[in-house]
Amino acid sequence: MARIDFLRTAMKDITQTGSVWESSRFLIKKLLDPVDWSTATNIVELGTGNGVITKAILERMRPDARMTAYEINTDFLELTRTRIAADKRCTLSDESAELLTANYGDGSVDTIISSLPFAMMDERLQETILQQIHLVLKPGGQYLQYQYAPTKYRMITRRFKRVRLDYTLLNIPPAFVYSCMK
Repeated sequence: MARIDFLRTAMKDITQTGSVWESSRFLIKKLLDPVDWSTATNIVELGTGNGVITKAILERMRPDARMTAYEINTDFLELTRTRIAADKRCTLSDESAELLTANYGDGSVDTIISSLPFAMMDERLQETILQQIHLVLKPGGQYLQYQYAPTKYRMITRRFKRVRLDYTLLNIPPAFVYSCMK
């Protein structure tokens, strides 16, 4: 049912979701495996979609870790709320990712995991969000992002000192995964 809910919500405004199907377990594993879950205590998720990645993050997080999950699509926010069953370690927010520095101090976040559809955004917004991500990440902090094409590689490598690009065919559509370290 969750996959059908994702499709139904995505089709209302594909430019906001960038996808028509929820992330596969293979993409989720590839996206989340680089995180050192033993040390990550302040986590941000950008673009929860229907909460499939949010739930996977919560399953990996330490009991004392905290996460804020951002989603501007109210239908997706409700699907996420239902999926995570009010896990107290997660705060859901309907704010835009371009407001990260209003909520976090410089260098205060361990890990940022993003499903934002950069390909659907104008370049100025992309740059603003990447700048916000870079500012709030701790030195050595991780930024993980997946996209359906590697078109943002140069933009991301201008901001982060280490970037690893990986790929999974086992997703609809297949996806590129960026693992970046500040």
